[in-house]
Amino acid sequence: MRIAEFNVPCEVIREFALEMTNRTLTNEITGITEDGELEIVVRYEKEEAKEVDKLEEILERLNEDMEEEEEED
Repeated sequence: MRIAEFNVPCEVIREFALEMTNRTLTNEITGITEDGELEIVVRYEKEEAKEVDKLEEILERLNEDMEEEEEED
């Protein structure tokens, strides 16, 4: 079993959680970072690696979108 760790800002947790659960990946919230982000661990098998890669891309996009919105305000 492989492990991927994600630090997810609270502002995008809803969207990230939806994407994660749509992929039926085993996951758990393990803590909160100093910046207030949720620490999420995803456990997956080798054949699920592409789904985890996609999840990483989605989180990156969500973070970029959030930063752009903050710049506009």
